[in-house]
Amino acid sequence: MKDARKIRSLVKAILLEDEKARNSDKELYIQVVNVFNPEYAYQPLTEALRNKELPNFDTVTRARRWAQAKFPDLRAKKSVQERRELEEEEYKEAFR
Repeated sequence: MKDARKIRSLVKAILLEDEKARNSDKELYIQVVNVFNPEYAYQPLTEALRNKELPNFDTVTRARRWAQAKFPDLRAKKSVQERRELEEEEYKEAFR
C-alpha cells in the first residue's frame, strides 16, 4: 500500500476521524504505521522511519498537506496552521 494515491486515501481517512492527527505529523504517522503493522507503532519513531516496509514520513506529510489544501474541513487548528506557514517561510528563506 505504499502507492502515493493509497497513502493519500489513508491519510484523508485518518484526518476525517482524528483531529489530533490533523495537528500533529507525528501522530498522523503513528496512525499510518499502525495500519501497516501495529507492532511497528510501538517502536521508537527513529526505527519506524528507517523501516523500508513503511511509507516514508515525507510521503505522509505531503499527503497531509494535499488533503488539508483540498479539504478545508480537515485543516489543523489555526495556531498549528500559522506555525506551519511560518516554518515553511523560514525553510524557503534558508535555502534560497
